[in-house]
Formats: sequence, C-alpha cells, structure tokens
Amino acid sequence: MDVEIIEERDNPLLKRREYEFIISFEGATPPRGDVRKKLVSVLNSENRLTVLDSYTTEYGMNKAKGLVKVYFDEDSMGVEPKYLLSKNFPAEKPAENKKENEGD
Repeated sequence: MDVEIIEERDNPLLKRREYEFIISFEGATPPRGDVRKKLVSVLNSENRLTVLDSYTTEYGMNKAKGLVKVYFDEDSMGVEPKYLLSKNFPAEKPAENKKENEGD
C-alpha cells in the first residue's frame, strides 16, 4: 500500500492539520485500521491524535482518496463526532470477554 499526500492544510482554529491523500493498493480496499496505521507512519504522527475522516475508492481503480486529521492535543478532538471516534478507536470486543467467562 502506497500513500501520497496531495494537500496539507493547517487549521489553527481547531488545533489540527488536515491532509488529503491518495492510497494505491492491490486487491480489495484495505480496512480503515490498516489505512490509519499506514498514515500514522507516513505522517510521523501520534496514533491517539490521528483521525481518519473518510476515504473512498475510485470506481474500477486500485486507488482511494481520503482525508485524515492530526490534532495537536486530545482536548481538541472534542469537535469530532462520537461515531467517527468510535470507528477510529474501537473499544474492546465484548465477545472476547464472553469467551473468557465461559471457561469458569
């Protein structure tokens, strides 16, 4: 998976940097978690401050275009909708806890 940053914007009012990117990949569209990890490494940002807003695959192509936001601090992330934060930072799955309790 290759990442190309096509635009970078500084947003001092919301204390974040916004990046538009294009990812190239082979096969199926990569999952959100894999794209986010790759962007964190390319941008040299902190995992907990990086929010993958969206990405869409171009029809018939092995490319996707998207938007990622890198916040300066955790307090600034309060402007993000909760559903988007839950997509980026999933909680521990309850199914794993259920299996552990069955063993008792």
